[in-house]
Amino acid sequence: MRAAMTAILSRALPVKTSVRRKAILLAGALSAGFASPAGAADILRGSYVTSPQYYQWDGFYAGGQAGYTNIDVKFGNATQPLTDYILRNSTIQDNVSGWTTLPNGSTNGASYGGFIGYNWQWDDVVVGVEANYSHMSLSKSASDSLGRSFIDNAGALPGYNYNYSVLVSGSSTVKLTDLATFRARAGWAVGSLLPYAFLGFAVARADVTTTASVSGNLNAVCDGSVTPCTNFGGPLNLTGPQSVSRKGVFTYGGSIGLGFDWALSQNLFVRGEWELVQLQDIEGIDLRINTARAAVGVKF
Repeated sequence: MRAAMTAILSRALPVKTSVRRKAILLAGALSAGFASPAGAADILRGSYVTSPQYYQWDGFYAGGQAGYTNIDVKFGNATQPLTDYILRNSTIQDNVSGWTTLPNGSTNGASYGGFIGYNWQWDDVVVGVEANYSHMSLSKSASDSLGRSFIDNAGALPGYNYNYSVLVSGSSTVKLTDLATFRARAGWAVGSLLPYAFLGFAVARADVTTTASVSGNLNAVCDGSVTPCTNFGGPLNLTGPQSVSRKGVFTYGGSIGLGFDWALSQNLFVRGEWELVQLQDIEGIDLRINTARAAVGVKF
């Protein structure tokens, strides 16, 4: 067909060689298009574009992980329940029980565990749920004392000012052993890479030991309005040191984080992840946990 059209155009366009050559080339292109329907379609709409290809993340998956965990510990209120007990029914309880005795601190170390989850996928959008567990053995201790002098005339005799000198001492240790988070996550598939973010509920278990003691003196000073005017005082009559020790205490909180899964094959992937967990206080101790993890997973 191409040869016939070329011959016809050669006879029909004798005037100029350049015009004839262009017409022959056009005829060749059209004949190729008619000979191949797919080629004709390509000429009409431009180059052929394939649909994007995504790794299939949908379905169950599980894996193992190792991480590096940092814990910020605020001991500020750890001794307050014990201090309240020592000062119970005394006139200075409200004045002293709110003192922040212990400093804040941090500790870090290794953690390890595993995860299991399920993904749903629509083209390049992936959402899922996951249970994630890490075991660790991270301890932090603090000890300190705080002494103050103040006037409290709530129980004073008429004509006297009661001057108190009080020393509160305490120590506390917290050891975090287990952390589990239950997450909802969402990601965006880019080839074999799946960046994602997650939000979840956290459960932790820890051992806690705290001690506290309170001592002090009273100095009652006469203001001169009574006779006889005699100063008096002495050590405060308080309950002795108190302590509490609890193992396997559970506490709860929330978690957020970012990460990525990278497929090495149809069923094997690796992971990098950062997670922040904020827990409710454990016996007056506040914990915030930052963890960076690396993991290997299998998709079923």
